[in-house]
Amino acid sequence: MADITHIIDHARQVLTPGGWLLLEHGWQQGEAVRATFRRADYTDVETCRDYGGNERVTCGRITP
Repeated sequence: MADITHIIDHARQVLTPGGWLLLEHGWQQGEAVRATFRRADYTDVETCRDYGGNERVTCGRITP
């Protein structure tokens, strides 16, 4: 989770305002990843499930 937090916190340095960050993560990390995105002031945070029904990819938009 430390690596994911680092990526979320530093993505603003390389993404343009309104840009999206999508992260693949472990199937039990969806809730924690969503919370990390929200703490970092991303919007439109949501998680997609894989074919097995597990939370697998979470995305968020950089606020303008």
